[in-house]
Amino acid sequence: MIKFKKKKNRFWYSPIVLFVLLAILVFFSISIWGLFERYQQSAQLKKVAKEEYEQLTKRIEDLNQDISELSTEEGKEGIIRVKYQVAKEGEKVLSIVEEDQSEKEDLGEDQRSKKSFFDFLKDLFHKKN
Repeated sequence: MIKFKKKKNRFWYSPIVLFVLLAILVFFSISIWGLFERYQQSAQLKKVAKEEYEQLTKRIEDLNQDISELSTEEGKEGIIRVKYQVAKEGEKVLSIVEEDQSEKEDLGEDQRSKKSFFDFLKDLFHKKN
């Protein structure tokens, strides 16, 4: 009986069985790694989908608010005034246009560059008090 146990144990420690067990271990390791990567991808996609859902929900709320504003007479009038720049009868429209800073700087440079050469020499040798 002791000889039978030794032969049985020898079978499990044979190089062929160990190689097969190692191959099974590698196969399962690769499979588990693939599952882990897919889990990470699905978690990322879930996060992106949740963000998109929140953005769309906020957009729906904003659009519903705009619809409720446009359902009133004042809302319609306000949109028409802003979009088409119109006024009621008896009202006047006043447009305020800001002057561009770059245009002011260009004017200053043009005036400085219009000095003649003789004006430059005169300024160079002119005594300042």
